[in-house]
Amino acid sequence: MVVGIAVGCIAAGLSGQFHLHGLGDTLFRLPTLFPFGFQFNSAIFLPVALVSLVCILEAVGDLTANSLISQQSVDDCAFRNRLKGGILADGVSCMVAAMLCAFPNTTFAQNNGVIQMTGVASRYVGRYIGVILILLGLFPPVGELLRQIPAPVLGGATMVMFGCVVAAGIGLLPRPR
Repeated sequence: MVVGIAVGCIAAGLSGQFHLHGLGDTLFRLPTLFPFGFQFNSAIFLPVALVSLVCILEAVGDLTANSLISQQSVDDCAFRNRLKGGILADGVSCMVAAMLCAFPNTTFAQNNGVIQMTGVASRYVGRYIGVILILLGLFPPVGELLRQIPAPVLGGATMVMFGCVVAAGIGLLPRPR
């Protein structure tokens, strides 16, 4: 994916569609906790709770598909522990996002496409990539560089990624016996 995006940016640059602008003056920045203060609004508690419930249901589906693609059992205690851990991690990440005034996120089905495309399903690789992404987030020029990637290049990468997600989903459909 990274190589494809880089090649796409080079092609866009050669065709005059990609112009790299300044990457900013700040090289490193720690995030600010509660940048707009802390408050609790009881009027939006119920709608947010309902959306959170929907996100939990989505996570169960994504984590189940992830287990199947990773050739892990979905009928044992270890699977239930993976589900609990995944839902807990979703909750913690949403809480941290709220503290940083960022959008909350949920599990991504795209990860299943990446696992199928690369054949790498190791949790350790996921942890290393997570740490790398967190560290890259501390450097604003990296975000600015990513923001400048041309839309057609991102569109092509997105089509490949979602094509892999669809292929992974089709691969999980039961086959007639």
